[in-house]
Amino acid sequence: MAETDWPEVAGKILEELPNCENEERTKFGAIVPFFAALGYDASKQSTFQAEAAAGFAQASGGRADFAIFDAEGQPIIVVECKSRDVVLDRHTSQLARYMRSEQLRDAPLGVFTNGREHRFFERMEPDQELPEPFLILQLDSMRSGEIDIDQLTFLEAIQPKNFAADDVAELSKRLRIKNSIERWWRRELQSPSKEFCRMVLQNQDFSRVTDKLIGAYQPVVADAFLRSVAKEVAKILPEVRRERDGAVRLPVSKASAGAITTQREYEVFQRCLIEVAQRCQTVTERQHLTGFNHKDYSEFFKIYVGGHKKGHLLKFFEASPGQPETFGFADGQVVHSIDEIAEPLMKNYRGVIANLTP
Repeated sequence: MAETDWPEVAGKILEELPNCENEERTKFGAIVPFFAALGYDASKQSTFQAEAAAGFAQASGGRADFAIFDAEGQPIIVVECKSRDVVLDRHTSQLARYMRSEQLRDAPLGVFTNGREHRFFERMEPDQELPEPFLILQLDSMRSGEIDIDQLTFLEAIQPKNFAADDVAELSKRLRIKNSIERWWRRELQSPSKEFCRMVLQNQDFSRVTDKLIGAYQPVVADAFLRSVAKEVAKILPEVRRERDGAVRLPVSKASAGAITTQREYEVFQRCLIEVAQRCQTVTERQHLTGFNHKDYSEFFKIYVGGHKKGHLLKFFEASPGQPETFGFADGQVVHSIDEIAEPLMKNYRGVIANLTP
């Protein structure tokens, strides 16, 4: 099986999604094609079962939308489908029930999906609640080539030619723990806990770390760590095909995504990030660096912080015959050289985060 072009796959599914007017059409127009891209053949009833039995001996039976089995007949993936417009933060009880069922409880993987978004869950014990998804795949992001190395590794691991239940279970666990550590680290970066401050201060030259000392030095700890993050961010420039969070950009075709992010646009984004990171003076300014991002359009390249509407900083237009490259800032200022962006960029950045900060 050739290496899957996930931006192309996502683009084709998203093109079909407007025609999926109900759950049944979503299943076969958007969800089955996703699993087909992984290598699963929905026509093989022995391994890809629709309306798979998922009940208990003491209760009336239920049926999972899809259940995928290995060559030995063991369940490996349980899939619960919703129509394209259903918000997946709700309605997880059905998937939990099917994953606990006598027929499917040995499956190491559960998937909850509306065709546009796929949420992956680990196998549960019978008395366990459905945990948080350890991985969420957004087809809109995949279409734009925003696929990080963890997602690619996982997608490769769950292809039928590679699927090993123990390996998938271990990979799922690692992703869950990694997500938990990242959430913890972000919380500590934003507002260091007493326990975290105690650990940091015990590595300094204090003879005794008291609650009073922690209270006095908590802002210092927060500022020191945010400063270190800002300085590391400012070293990004050499890798123009790597996002600040490690996301690898895969090639995107104009046909599938409608816009191609060019090397120059990556360079502009990273230069803007560096300019801001080097000029941050307060804890709040450094905190908002984690929301620094971009969005590509066919006409221009937008850089924002926090959200691409409320956090709009500038639009970048590449040079064209007879026209210089242009940087149009949210406050209306326009410059035509990247060497002139620092002052208006920082002015707009501070204005945006003032509106974003409660």
